[in-house]
Amino acid sequence: MNGVIWFWPGVIVAIPVAALLTGPVARALRTTPWLAGLLLISTGVIVAATLTPIHSRLAIDPSIARACDLSRRWFASPSDLTGINDIA
Repeated sequence: MNGVIWFWPGVIVAIPVAALLTGPVARALRTTPWLAGLLLISTGVIVAATLTPIHSRLAIDPSIARACDLSRRWFASPSDLTGINDIA
């Protein structure tokens, strides 16, 4: 996870949070505590990997680091999905 600078701190925070929430989550999901703990740790790792910023020293092209396009209000049409583009 080179360049995702908050990944490892996020994982370190996810482990005690998962330990604290394992019991209540296991009871809510009616499952074993180890399965609930595994679910919580997995969710914490995924959140740490996807929601942390990427370090700027990686020389990432700024044109691909743009804001989300929220102009689409409905599903893409079949003709929109024929090419290799952002919609597809």
